[in-house]
Amino acid sequence: MLANSSNRAAITPLRFSAPPPYAVNGSRRRLALRSGWRLSGNLHTLGYFAAEVCLGTPQTSFELIVDTGSSLMALPCAGCTHCGQHKHGARFDAQRSSTASTYSCSRTPTGMHCHTCTSSECGYSVSYAEGSRISGKMVEDQVQIASERGRISLPVAFGCQTFESGLFNSQVADGIIGFSFGGVYGQTLHDRLVQQQHTHDTFSMCLSETVGALVLGATVPAAGLGVPWIPLTSRSAYEVR
Repeated sequence: MLANSSNRAAITPLRFSAPPPYAVNGSRRRLALRSGWRLSGNLHTLGYFAAEVCLGTPQTSFELIVDTGSSLMALPCAGCTHCGQHKHGARFDAQRSSTASTYSCSRTPTGMHCHTCTSSECGYSVSYAEGSRISGKMVEDQVQIASERGRISLPVAFGCQTFESGLFNSQVADGIIGFSFGGVYGQTLHDRLVQQQHTHDTFSMCLSETVGALVLGATVPAAGLGVPWIPLTSRSAYEVR
């Protein structure tokens, strides 16, 4: 979900809520931040909800659209000559982060096949349904997450853009963070949380016109969001709300 940069709304950081008591056992770790599961955005003016993500060492903050229709996390790369001027205007520079590494065609994110190989760097290219396209190179660095055990860091694979077109070039947000299944671009942030922090393999997202919530490892609390649930049970193994 992308929107034009002429429309702006307040965006709050993405947080992680602990699994509910009935879902916790001795083998699971709790990722929690009090009531930090709330998001804000606007589906009419912005067309999306976004999250503040801290990346690298030292940290750089990026505003990333939360997207359930794609699996890639991607943001502008330093030196990009065809990237838009977004909210933060930040560009990721692997040379300035002590924890960054660039994937090569012989060392790729798990489950990913490089779209191109330029100077041995693993390249990607993604086209979206509304006509925009992004491309660049695959990188890995630490994503900073606050939890009940203090701040933790997770190594996450993501795309470092050297080209943006369409709404990706003009949108307010710096980039996108995908949570869909598939893994064609490597593991998502949610995958890494499940694998490394032993959170529950549960994903829950609730959006209204101006209020939103996202929880990884548990379900969105039924009360407190100010938006009534409309449960829809599909014929698949997943319950859609």
